[in-house]
Amino acid sequence: MTSLQQQVDDRHKHRDPARRDSVAVCDQEVQADDAHLALFLPQRQRLLVLAYRMLGSRSDAEDVVQDAWLRWRDCRLADIQQPQAWLLRSVARLCLDWLKSARHRREQYTGVWLPEPLPDSEDAWQHDPAWLCERAVDVSYAGMVALERLSAAERAVFVLRELFDMDYAELASLLSRSEAACRQLLRRARRALAEAADSPRALSSATQPLLLALLRAVQSGDSDVLAAMLAADVRYLADGGGKVRALVRPLQGRRPVARLLCGLYRRWGQPGLYWQALALNGGPGMVLCHPEQGVLLSLILACDINGEVAVCYVVANPDKLLAMQSALASPVGTAAVRQVGAERDAAGA
Repeated sequence: MTSLQQQVDDRHKHRDPARRDSVAVCDQEVQADDAHLALFLPQRQRLLVLAYRMLGSRSDAEDVVQDAWLRWRDCRLADIQQPQAWLLRSVARLCLDWLKSARHRREQYTGVWLPEPLPDSEDAWQHDPAWLCERAVDVSYAGMVALERLSAAERAVFVLRELFDMDYAELASLLSRSEAACRQLLRRARRALAEAADSPRALSSATQPLLLALLRAVQSGDSDVLAAMLAADVRYLADGGGKVRALVRPLQGRRPVARLLCGLYRRWGQPGLYWQALALNGGPGMVLCHPEQGVLLSLILACDINGEVAVCYVVANPDKLLAMQSALASPVGTAAVRQVGAERDAAGA
C-alpha cells in the first residue's frame, strides 16, 4: 500500500464522529478521495522526476509532490479537463516558488552545493531509459550539476520542454511570459548546458573498472600513478554542507587533485570502513560505508572524451545520503569493491 493510499485510509478512519452519522456524506468523501487518488498515483513518478530535476534534492522533491497532492485532493475534478497537465503545472509552480526562496539559503550554504545523488534502485524516481534516450536528455549526475548553472525560469523551461514535451503556450502561461521569451529561455539554457564544465559525459557501466582502479591508485599512495588517470584540468568538488569536513571551494589540476585524494585516503582507509559499489544517477558510483553509521560519503566520476577522469564529485553532507542507506548493494554483489579494502588490510598485515 502506498503512503498516499494510507493517508486516504487514515483520513477515513479519523473523521469527525459527528460526520460519521451521515452515511451519504462519508460515502461521498470516500469516493472523492478514491477518484483523486486513482488519477494521481499513475502520475506520481513523473511528478517526482520533474521535482527532482528542478530542485536537485530528493527530500525537497517529495515535499513538493506531497503539497501538489494536497492541492489536487481538494480540487473539483469536474473543473479539470487534463489532470496530467494540471499536476505538471502545479508541481512546476511549486518548484519555482521553492527555488526563489532557496536562492538565499544556497547563497549562505557552507562550501560547494551539489545535487543529492539518487540511487538507481529508487524505482519511483526513474523514468524508462528508452523514453529518456528518445528525448536525448542527460540525466547523469554531471547533467544534474550542470542544471545548477541555469536560472529558475531557464531550468523550468528546459526540463518541462525537453523531458515532458510541454508546449510553448503552456510554458508561457506558467511563467507569465510570451512564447517568444520562453523559446529564448530554452536557447539560453541549451547553450549554458553545452558550455558547462566542457559538458563532461557520465561514466558508463563499462567504466566501473576505472572507478576501482582509481580507488586502488589512491590506496597505493602513489600520486604519480593516480595523476596518470586524471585529466590535466580535472576538478574535485566536495559537498559537506558545513556538517562534515570538506573543501569549501573546488580544487582543479591533475597534481593538486591527485595529492588531495591520496591524502584523504588515510582518513577514508580507517579500519572497519569499506567501499561499496552503488549505481547513482544512471552511472557507476561508490559509497564509503561504516558498519554502524552507514554511508559516510558518495563518489561519482565524470570523464572527458579521452576517457580520463574530468570531475570527482564527493557528497558527504549526511542530509544528502539518507536515500542510500536503504539502497546499499548486497555483500555478494560488492565482493570486488570490498576486495579493495581487503587488499589494504593484507598489505598492512
